[in-house]
Parts: sequence; structure tokens; C-alpha cells
Amino acid sequence: MWSNGKIHEDVEGQRLLLSDSPDGERWCKPRPIFDGGDDKIFVAAGLSVISDKLVAWFTITGGTNFNPNTALYFSTSADGTNWTSPTKITSGFFINPPIQMHDGRWIMGGEYTDPNRETKRMKILVATELLTPTSWKEVTIPIEDVSVIGYAEPNFIARKKDTVALLRNYSGKLYAAQSADGENWTTAEQTDIPDSTARFATGKLPSGTHFLINNATNKQFDRSALVMTLSKDGRKLTRGMLVRSEPTKMRFEGKHKLDGWQYPHAHVWSDYLYVVYSVNKEDVFVTRIALKKL
Repeated sequence: MWSNGKIHEDVEGQRLLLSDSPDGERWCKPRPIFDGGDDKIFVAAGLSVISDKLVAWFTITGGTNFNPNTALYFSTSADGTNWTSPTKITSGFFINPPIQMHDGRWIMGGEYTDPNRETKRMKILVATELLTPTSWKEVTIPIEDVSVIGYAEPNFIARKKDTVALLRNYSGKLYAAQSADGENWTTAEQTDIPDSTARFATGKLPSGTHFLINNATNKQFDRSALVMTLSKDGRKLTRGMLVRSEPTKMRFEGKHKLDGWQYPHAHVWSDYLYVVYSVNKEDVFVTRIALKKL
């Protein structure tokens, strides 16, 4: 699932598209889940499977990303074709799906779109029941200088006894915070992980090894290389590899568009890790990596 606009990013008419595959190689023609309008712009935040239902997470903006009406929603489907009407969870701008923590609860990170943004930036949600909006609890990750954060786009590494939050920022390296319960967090600090100020993905392989996929360069908005790094303990990254790094060039000009491999997400299916990403914000590509190589 991904955001699909006519020309520019996150403007009028942007919709959600979905494509599925029986084998990870042949993909069906994309079909819309929801169509956008002048004051209803859809921004994809990922998919989950819950109780035999496919769950789509997405933000609907009120015309701009930080419009007061911008909020997180979900919709469910039994067949991937027919979807329920969107259910609102909370205000804010969210683009990453929930991740399950060590205690069974779920955590999801986004951005404040109300006056709290001036002092907090990151809006973190913790839930026991994903599809029950009243079960979501709002918590905060403290940071000394909020100006280093534009879009935080929080994502998480769920370890055996705690959770690490990674945050996009303007410094050239990811920020991180840690929590034993998902609710009380250490102050976010700069790590040694290079990042070009871009969306990134986290996850865990069946072996228990954690992975991070990001644009790991120190040059701001340089998305020429998509890099995956691995960690056995979810703290120290010990092995890195290029997912894609060939030169790319946009076919069309557009607002917020950049050349490169960007906005990754990844999912383990059968014997492979499937890495899904945008190329130049014009195409959606999939790279399949055999788990035995990782």
C-alpha cells in the first residue's frame, strides 16, 4: 500500500493504492483503497494482519500535513478488496505502522499537529487492543532541542526487555531514546548512525536479528543509497550492506520530489525479506533478499 498523488506529494486528490502478489514476483495492477479530495488527502502508514483481517493504517490530512483536522485512521478488510469506512484513532500525522513490544502491547509513532508540536514534536501511542481506539494511550519522548526535529517519523526496535525509538532529524545522524515499558522514555540523544534526513524502516528477522534500512549518508536529503544494517542485540549495528545504490533520475518535476531510493518498508515472508521502496517518488519497487544471505 502506498500514497499516490497526481503530481505533487501530499496535495489534493492523493489516494491510497494497493497491490498484491501470490509469489512476491508477479504483482497485480494497483487498485485504490480510498480516493482523496480537495480537503481529504490520504497518506499511507502501512499494513497489519490482526485476527485474520488485513488492517490499513493511514493519515487523512485536512489539506496540509499539519492542518488541525489531520488525524490517524484505520480500515479493515477480509479480502483486500472491500474495506470498512475509516475509523479515527487520534489527531496527528502518522506514516509508520504499529510494532509489538516485548510485553505484547503495541507502539506507534507520529507527529503532533496541535500546539503541543512546539514543545514535543513526537506523538507516541501505546495500545493493548489495536482496533479499539479508546485503548490507545498517548505518551511523550523528551528531547532537549525540538528544533533539530522536522519530521520525527518515529520507528521502533522491540528488544527482549525494552524498546528503542529511532527518530529522523536534521543533524545527519539518527536520534534514539529507550524505554522499559513504552511509556517512560529517556531523553532522545544523537546516535552514531548516519542518516540523510529521510524515512527509515526497522524490523526483526526470524533469527532474532534486528535490521535498520535507511539512507545512511551524512548529506541532507541525499537518498542515492538505500542501506541495511543488522544488529543481534538491537543496540549495536555490526554488519551493513547496500540494498540499492545505482544512479536514478526523475522523469517529472514535482513538489518535494528527489532522485533516489527512499521511503523503505520491509516484511519477512517465507524465505525472504521483501524491501519495498519508492524510486524518485515516481515508482514503487520491491527487492527480495534471501534470509539465508542475512
